[in-house]
Amino acid sequence: MARRWLGGVPALVLASLALLPLRAQAVDHTGQWSFGASGGFATASAHDVNQRLDFDNLSFASAIPHIDSFHEAGGDLRYDVDRRLAFEGRVGYWWKNQSNGRFDRKVSAIPAALGVVWRPFTSDRWRIGGTAAGGVVIGAKLSGQDPLGGIDFSGTGGLAEGGVTVELALSQSVSLEARGVGRWAVAKNVLPDGGDVNLSGVSGRAGLRFYFRARRPAAPTPGVSAP
Repeated sequence: MARRWLGGVPALVLASLALLPLRAQAVDHTGQWSFGASGGFATASAHDVNQRLDFDNLSFASAIPHIDSFHEAGGDLRYDVDRRLAFEGRVGYWWKNQSNGRFDRKVSAIPAALGVVWRPFTSDRWRIGGTAAGGVVIGAKLSGQDPLGGIDFSGTGGLAEGGVTVELALSQSVSLEARGVGRWAVAKNVLPDGGDVNLSGVSGRAGLRFYFRARRPAAPTPGVSAP
């Protein structure tokens, strides 16, 4: 189900964007700074985590499903150098709960990264291009409750991702944005047997971007003409 949503969410957003005119009146954003908020789904190469789930299922005669995808949400602060080039800082939260009714297991992590956006394809309202980022995964965790009191294993790892981004300006201060990336994200030697929390995979997200000025222009001094 989550994998179908992974492709469906960005596809739905992009389909709705396509209904809007490509050559509408040009939009000049309010400022060079912007804040983006988005959410979506991602696949996960959680081999070691799922081996641990198999062990727990055998130990407790349970049937917790494997974790092969997760939810994600986050935000970023971006500075546009020009219409094509931008730099941004990103932070978010990833999570997935699996349960069989008697006990559960949860994977979660906090990603933080610095990224660059390059949009060579621009029009009056559209900005289309690529993005790349690198950073850390903080608190990559496998936790949950069981008859023996539960587990809580966590660690910090590395993060790198790259992919495509599409942005459509709705007004001077608001844009719709969708992004799809391939991702490497691994916290090594977190599990008791030396296993990793590996959340590498493919991510699809969609959300809104809000543009603003860092500060208002200074008001002219009465009686002094501008140079």
